[in-house]
Amino acid sequence: MQVFEFHFNPKTKEGTILDSFVYEPENVYEKNLGNLFIAGQLINALPQNHQFLNNLASVIKKTYYLISANSSPEKSFKNGLEEANDFLEKEEKKGNIGWLGNLNLVIMNLKDFNFNFTKVGDVKILLARGNNIVDIGKELDSKESETLSLKTFSNIVTGKLSPEDKIIILSKEIFSVFEKENVFNDILSVFENNGKPKKTDLELKKILNKKKNILTEISGLFLLIFLDKFRGETMEIKKPVTMEKEFSLLLPFFLIKKIIKKRLDKISKVKSLFKRLSVIKNFLAFPKRKIKETSKKIKIPVLQKDFLFNFPDFKKLLIIVVLLFIILAIGNRIFKTQKQIEKEDFQNYFDEIQRLVVEAENAVIYNDLAKSNLLYQEALDKVLSLDRKNKNIPEEEVSKLQEQIEKELFSLNNLEEINEPEIIFNFTTEEFSPKKLALSGSNLYFWDLVSPKIFILETIKNERKMAEINKNTELGTKLGNYVLFSAKSELIVFKDNIQDSIKNLEFPISDFNPIELSALGSNFYFLDSQKGEIIKFGFEEGKENLSGEIWLNKETKKPLEAKSMAIDGSIWALTKNNALLKYYKGDLREEINLNFFPRTDSISKIFTAPNFSYLYLLTPAENRIVILEKDGGVFKQYLSEKFDNLIDFIVSENEKSIYLLSGSEVYQITF
Repeated sequence: MQVFEFHFNPKTKEGTILDSFVYEPENVYEKNLGNLFIAGQLINALPQNHQFLNNLASVIKKTYYLISANSSPEKSFKNGLEEANDFLEKEEKKGNIGWLGNLNLVIMNLKDFNFNFTKVGDVKILLARGNNIVDIGKELDSKESETLSLKTFSNIVTGKLSPEDKIIILSKEIFSVFEKENVFNDILSVFENNGKPKKTDLELKKILNKKKNILTEISGLFLLIFLDKFRGETMEIKKPVTMEKEFSLLLPFFLIKKIIKKRLDKISKVKSLFKRLSVIKNFLAFPKRKIKETSKKIKIPVLQKDFLFNFPDFKKLLIIVVLLFIILAIGNRIFKTQKQIEKEDFQNYFDEIQRLVVEAENAVIYNDLAKSNLLYQEALDKVLSLDRKNKNIPEEEVSKLQEQIEKELFSLNNLEEINEPEIIFNFTTEEFSPKKLALSGSNLYFWDLVSPKIFILETIKNERKMAEINKNTELGTKLGNYVLFSAKSELIVFKDNIQDSIKNLEFPISDFNPIELSALGSNFYFLDSQKGEIIKFGFEEGKENLSGEIWLNKETKKPLEAKSMAIDGSIWALTKNNALLKYYKGDLREEINLNFFPRTDSISKIFTAPNFSYLYLLTPAENRIVILEKDGGVFKQYLSEKFDNLIDFIVSENEKSIYLLSGSEVYQITF
């Protein structure tokens, strides 16, 4: 990590005090709390407040690095803010109110890539990644008319960063100059060469010197924190001479210490090896010495040659035992090594999941919700693929991460569970089992594919009517003031809940078997997914025979095996792989892969209409209706355990109500 601090003309404005504080851990215990940064400006300062910023920073630092058994960066940060609030409250009680409305301050901690910050007053906190800059402190901006309360520091922003991110803290006037003079691009370009801190500091100073005519006329501060890949080196540019001396003295010491430690480790390993070999050698030599000593005292009888085959001598037996011992030791070592490898493999895998989570969180910062959604889903897939029975996997840690990912996914995908959805009708008392529905005005039309009946429900007055049409209807849709039903090659037209006429349909393709019927303007369209064709008909009220034409151009990609179709000016086809094909004037214009969560393979229907803002999808396996933006982003999702047998749905003309047919029950969702 590299830290660069610049203070501009703190004496040009009378009564302005500038200061910044970069605190690093001083021991192994404080290291767990990371770094603490405080940068502030006090304007219209009274003489008695000359040390105000310094005293406030000291209070925060002392509390932040106060070590306890349950210390954590987050808790320590909150404790520091509470102490800061107490300090300000005491100052106010003393009669020192000169800082009220005049304090511009940022407090931030950074541990690894996790950070928390708060701020008060006119000061900017920016996150720069690549060439993009985001104002991450915007949500903490206070109104100019607001005065500071006793709890000055109460709101905290939490987030995660990535390697090579840059945090930029600027006072109001400096930010205005940088923005107006386009200084930010020049500053970010310095870091593209990955130079050393001192070189980077010189380059930054060159850039600032080019604007010295403006910068010498204002007072303010500029603090830049660069998260390089090594995170080990912190360089404070505010006092380059002092730091340079300290660095030049400490660097050789650390290098020498490191080299000596490596040499000592090697010597220790060699000594240990020789010691083990010496023990083995003495152990093997022991039987030989004993045999020589006892042979002088005891006369060893002469044995027959066969005896050697039946009873191996002591030395051979000992060698076998030693070899067996060595083999067992090697096996044990291999076993331990294998466990270590498995542990390291898991850690690498777990680190990869956490990296995806960090990227997803950062995508939210940049308002790229689609990317964040994909990254979180990829991370969840990796978590779910882990073998939870493996003892090397910390179940509690993995479960906690899974819970965190799922929580973010539910939030990103706007999932709402309805415990008690509104039932507007139940067919259990009717001798009718509907499988399809259509809507015209306030009238719902139901049919069951195998019955020559259409059930009509007037939703406002709850009036019911059964129409006999002597045809088994298959598909239906609304067209203007009409409701159209198809029965093979015939079109049955309803008007005002009464059968108006029957028209003959002439399809330009033989053996045409439509699975979907939709209408737009004075035209209606059929989809045959097996042939991958869409047939267009023009509706003429007084004409009995209607001729269709192939709507799709020959060269365009066909919606083969599509499951559903909807029209809003363009024609949308839902493919068997749950992608959306968008056609316009007979040509494929766009293909959208759906990536909402929870995932599904059971999307059965898509619906939209002219002037509709959204696309609607039915996923029966998840008891859910999904509402999408027309770029594929999720607007809302509704699910309920009551939707346990979803068959079909329709949306009101004002997009305020959704009617769902689930088994014998009809539900209404109003939004």
